Order: sequence, then structure tokens, then C-alpha cells
Amino acid sequence: MLTDAATFVCDFHRKQSWLRWIRTMKHGVSDNQEEILHLLNVCQLRILYIRWQIGVMEFISYLTIM
Repeated sequence: MLTDAATFVCDFHRKQSWLRWIRTMKHGVSDNQEEILHLLNVCQLRILYIRWQIGVMEFISYLTIM
């Protein structure tokens, strides 16, 4: 097994899996679908922003070394 392998999922399939999870009654969140979906989107945007900030810092660091 490749334990260090990264998994990439496109936005469409990520959101599709969220919707399927939210709509499944056994998870107990189906009454608050819109709110839960909003919170999941907010979390995803924060992750992307943090990764972007790290990339910018690495780029600036690289430029200062040159």
C-alpha cells in the first residue's frame, strides 16, 4: 500500500460526496443540510487560502535567496 500517496478529488466530486453524506439520515444532519454544506465550504476555502499563503511565502523566500 502507498501510505505516502496523495489523493486528489475535483470540486464536483468533493461536493457530490458531501451532499450524499448530508442526505444520509443516519448521520443525523439531514435537517440542517444548507447550514452543514455552507460550513463544509467555509472549511474548504480556509484550507485553500492557507495553502495559497504558504505558497506565496515559499515563493518570496525563494526570491530572497536568489
